[in-house]
Amino acid sequence: RVLYIVMRCVEGPSLRRLLEQRKRLSVDDAVRIARQVADALGYAHSHGVVHRDVKPDNILLDSTGNVLVTDFGIAKATEAASTATAQLTSIGMVVGTPHYMSPEQATGERIDSRSDLYSVGIVLYQMLAGALPFDGDSAQAILMKQATATATPIRRIRRSVPPEVAATLDRMLAEDPDERFQTAEELSRALVAARPAAARGRVAVRWGLPSARTAVISLVVGATAVLLVAVATAVGLTLFGRPPQLRATAPLPDSLNQSLRQRGILGRGDTAVFAFSPSAERGSGLLVVARHRVAIAAPGRLRGYPREGVAYLFAARWHRGPRFLFILVPSPGHRDTVFTDLSPRDTWELARGVDQLLSRDSTPVRFHVQFTAPHRAAARVETP
Repeated sequence: RVLYIVMRCVEGPSLRRLLEQRKRLSVDDAVRIARQVADALGYAHSHGVVHRDVKPDNILLDSTGNVLVTDFGIAKATEAASTATAQLTSIGMVVGTPHYMSPEQATGERIDSRSDLYSVGIVLYQMLAGALPFDGDSAQAILMKQATATATPIRRIRRSVPPEVAATLDRMLAEDPDERFQTAEELSRALVAARPAAARGRVAVRWGLPSARTAVISLVVGATAVLLVAVATAVGLTLFGRPPQLRATAPLPDSLNQSLRQRGILGRGDTAVFAFSPSAERGSGLLVVARHRVAIAAPGRLRGYPREGVAYLFAARWHRGPRFLFILVPSPGHRDTVFTDLSPRDTWELARGVDQLLSRDSTPVRFHVQFTAPHRAAARVETP
């Protein structure tokens, strides 16, 4: 007899990977993820299962922006939580990951579903602060802090966190389980009340190569529908064009970071995680995505925006083949066209980089074609 497990393949990163890329998330996305995790745990709790190891590694985000809780490998039925063995793995270690354990879990006491809600609070704190509330040189030191210390108030670390969200987080991290939310459903409702945007089903940010592929292909397909033969011919001739002058991803060399600081592109203490300049024949210009800012260096002009909240989109035009535009959306209604003449290869290389770091703007685009002379056509994509 052969025993096996069938698991769903999720095309997307874990929350851990996302936090490694971005350090911290926007308030809306952080609360939205926490709400979806609470909903998933509510379902598990309703079936008598306590997860016991809620952490970013066990939270996955698929390509459509849905949040999934995984790895119930050490979860135990609630009715078994009172036995001594329910607190131990096969090698005799306390179940869970020290950074995310509740105080009662850290001290080996009996736990219930409220322990999972505390762990969700740790995850939410990390998404907002960019750091864990309790850390130490050893597992024992971390467990001691979990059991005895109080987390630094989140608004002291990040003032942009609304007081309602901070109050909800404080209750999630209450040392006494009786002072926390008593059910995952109650927590979910509280998160939505504190941040109504959390009620939206999908996380706004996009990750990974599949989304980048979708962004580029959707533009090429739109052009193909209008000028099928011409586009197919042009893509065949230009797809393998010259590479970008610069495409660098984290970790960037110290020499490059130092050069960017000397040019005033990077601020003191900030570090670049992505830099891009298109192929030489497409003109000059440099895009830099750092941990805290997005900067654009063009001849005679340097500009930048706080990274949090910046989105992007691609647009297309037709001039002797497909050409693409890259546009930043630093705030609703404000668009900054960074590059106006990207080749398909430039577009692909740029999309693969920024899609890991910035949100993709959801504004619909319209592809236009205008015949300006016999055998010539001009095309463009506009946003409302």
